[in-house]
Formats: sequence, C-alpha cells, structure tokens
Amino acid sequence: MWVAEKITGNRKTYGLCVIGGVRRDLTDELKVELRLVLDRLEGEWKTVVDAVLKDRNIQRRTQGVGVADRSLVKEAGLVGPVARAAGVDLDCRRDHPYAAYDRLEFNVITATDGDVWSRLVVRATEVFESIKIIRQCLDRMESGPIALELTDELPAGRLGLSSVEAPRGESHHFVITGENNRPRRWRVRAPTYQNLQGIPQMIKDQQLSDMTITLGSIDPCFSCTDRLETIDLKSKQIRIWSQEELLQLTRKHGK
Repeated sequence: MWVAEKITGNRKTYGLCVIGGVRRDLTDELKVELRLVLDRLEGEWKTVVDAVLKDRNIQRRTQGVGVADRSLVKEAGLVGPVARAAGVDLDCRRDHPYAAYDRLEFNVITATDGDVWSRLVVRATEVFESIKIIRQCLDRMESGPIALELTDELPAGRLGLSSVEAPRGESHHFVITGENNRPRRWRVRAPTYQNLQGIPQMIKDQQLSDMTITLGSIDPCFSCTDRLETIDLKSKQIRIWSQEELLQLTRKHGK
C-alpha cells in the first residue's frame, strides 16, 4: 500500500488508469526505489515460502482438503489459482494478451492435486513471477505521452468485452455504449463469483473445520458477489436487489 501511494497518490483506491493511458508517469527516482523494494520483498518472501513448503504440519492439514479437480474446474468454469492448482494451465495474460503482456516473459504456475495445499503452493510461487514481471516493465517502459487524448464521439450501442488476469483469476467486463460517450450498461463478472460455484462440491463430505480453509483458499471477495444494483434511466432511481429477490426473478423468468 505504501508503494501504491508512491505511484498513484492513493493507498487503496488508485484511480490511475484512464482511457488511453495513465494519469501520471513513474519518475526515475521512483523506479530506483521500486527496484530496491522488489529486491527486499523477493528475499523476505523466499524465506517465508521455503519455510512454508517444508512445513509438514501445514501439509497434513491442507493436503486432500477442498479438492477441485480438473473435471470440476472445467464443469464449473473455475478460474485463476483454483484452476491452475488442478493442473489446468490457463492465464489471460498469456492466452489473450493485453497491455504489454505479449512483450514480457513469465511462467504460468500450476500444480496437480487441486486441494488447499496445491492452491497455497501456486499462490506462494506466483509472487516470484509477479516480481519478475514488474522488473521487466521497469526496464522496458517506453517514454512518451502517458495518456492518449480521445476527441472522437463513441457511437452508442456498441458492445465491448474484456478479460484480465486478476490475482483471484479472470475478471471479465461487458459494456454497452450509450449517449455522450458514457456507458449505457456495464457488467462485471469477478473471479470470486465464478470460483464460488465450485465450493459446494469442494466441501462435500468434508469435516466442518475444513470448510473454512477451503473457502479461504479461493481468497473470496464477497463484495464482488453479494448484490445487484440497477439504475432506472428515466427516473434515475437506484435500486439494490436482495438475494431473495434475485432468486425469485430467476424462477419467474426461468419458467
């Protein structure tokens, strides 16, 4: 969060990206500072990972727990570290490159058993790949305008789709353009929503105490999944739909 504040001016809500680029560039001084932070982080994290991966108590507690195998990953459309821990080798950054990812070198980390332990191993090891990616970006960052000025009017009624590899997995955005260069409709499918579909099968016939670590192993963000908000374009009224209301809607329109 300290590094994020150095780069963007905010510790949590960054607001850095804009259509056509970013709001501000990295200074040479900040690049030097970031490299020092990465060196320190890499050394400290290696010590942690080496200790965790050799810890027999953690292995005994997590191996064979909360299994999401290849068949469940493909049946439920599970994404990110959950899928890669089951040996499903997918990553939007490599499979559907965006930004500068097609110019970077990194490994897609996978495991085979699909349990809590495998997800732990994948997540822990991915940190080193993230550090490698950041270093390459700092080395290869081009000079020039940091934002592109858009002067053309965006036609209404256009559809836009985009998927990015977020820390929890694929984050998919869908937009319909509206008038005055504004979106008419926007929908996000966060990776937590997708990975939650596998939880019932992952905890089936497990001990109750295993449910919490299984759920925690997908790193859920419930704010991404717990509500639907709509805006009436005519009245401008905002409505938040409850889970029960959404359930009734699906039953009504599903008949």
